[in-house]
Amino acid sequence: MGRIETNQIEYENFGRCVRITNNIVELLVPLQVGPRIIKYAFLGEDNVLFEDINRLVSEDLSTYDEYSDDKWFLYGGHRLWMSPEYMPSSYYPDNGDVTYEEIENGIVVYGPREESNNVQKILTIILKEDSSEVSITNEILNLGEEEKTIAPWAITTLAKNGVSITPICNEKTAFTPNKVFAYWPYTKLNDKRMEFIEKKYLKITQDTCNYDAFKIGINNDCGWSAYQIDDTIFFKTFDDKYSQPKDYSDYGVNFEVYTKELFLELESLGKLKTISKGEKVILNEKWFLRKDDNKDIVDQIENALKNIEI
Repeated sequence: MGRIETNQIEYENFGRCVRITNNIVELLVPLQVGPRIIKYAFLGEDNVLFEDINRLVSEDLSTYDEYSDDKWFLYGGHRLWMSPEYMPSSYYPDNGDVTYEEIENGIVVYGPREESNNVQKILTIILKEDSSEVSITNEILNLGEEEKTIAPWAITTLAKNGVSITPICNEKTAFTPNKVFAYWPYTKLNDKRMEFIEKKYLKITQDTCNYDAFKIGINNDCGWSAYQIDDTIFFKTFDDKYSQPKDYSDYGVNFEVYTKELFLELESLGKLKTISKGEKVILNEKWFLRKDDNKDIVDQIENALKNIEI
């Protein structure tokens, strides 16, 4: 226990993957699509990330001349997108090989130059030696001659049958509002999957029988969100310090939750930034896994938070 092992394996229909483990948890990073993380789990236990093994979720790109591939696939796991969302630029079909280099306790994964977008996406993944803690640096590098005003958008797609808990802003603002909510056109405001717990948390339940898309964005000033499946809790923290709505796309939110019948996504966003050739936008995250068989999800989350550095 404690020593980081890195090796290549063949995995499901994702092909060659780099496996990173400390004999507590393991991560799998595919080398033939991406850059992505396709698995994060306690050793010998189920993946907390959704894996689209059968390629059930895709977008048709055949009417666009920008890309040589005709389809974008969700694949699942964790991916890095570019905000604001546009079609087809956000849906770059990351269907080709990536490269990587080993570093101390982890790897750096380099996506190819994206056609038309003229960017490169880079994930740095570092596993702590003696715990489930993973540090992930999400970077988008501008390779084009023109300036770009973009933000890093780190999307973690999680397995079904879970519940997400995200803190609601509690800043003391006296007579002015302190909460920002963004709803997408397809979102029903009375959707039963959404629940507010007192004045503290937004709770979203993943429902395998509900095929309607649901999405909500908030100003997450606490820098974390969690997803509970049975007795396992996944924590995602991020280093964006919320400032003001004008600094973000999507009507000023820096965190979003999306769900359908197959999965739930926790999505952190950085601030919009104008970058020149050779410059990057960066968003840092940390992931944790915890075990807790307490039946009350709020108690589970709050107990686990005591041992997590935000």
